[in-house]
Order: sequence, then structure tokens, then C-alpha cells
Amino acid sequence: MTFFRVVQQVENRFWKTVIPLLSHEGKIMRVIRTTKQAAHGQGRNIGFLIFIWAAIGFVSGMLIGRILLIFHLL
Repeated sequence: MTFFRVVQQVENRFWKTVIPLLSHEGKIMRVIRTTKQAAHGQGRNIGFLIFIWAAIGFVSGMLIGRILLIFHLL
């Protein structure tokens, strides 16, 4: 069997497995639908606030580190 034939078989097996999972009633689509339903409302807002505060902390840490590096206070 040639390398090309092996690659084709692997690709066919991959798509035969993934396509049913991505169908309307597949497992992945059910998880995505459930996640979307759970994310509505306050949960999404709290997640967004956590992300914003993490970004603020990261940027302020980078700025403080840069200032310390400039003044050689490390």
C-alpha cells in the first residue's frame, strides 16, 4: 500500500467519525447547544468580567515590570 493510499484511508476514517458528531443531533452539537443555553444571562456577564479583570491585571503587571526594569529596581 502506498503512502498516498494510507493517507486517504486515514482521512476517510476521520471524516466518517467527525461528520456524525457534528450533525444536528450529534454529541458535539448537543454540548454546544447546552453551553449556549447555560451562558445566557448572568453567567456570561460574570465570565466577561473575569476576563476583563484578568486582562487589566496582566497589562498592569507588564507595566509595573517594565517600570522596574527601566529603573533597575529588580
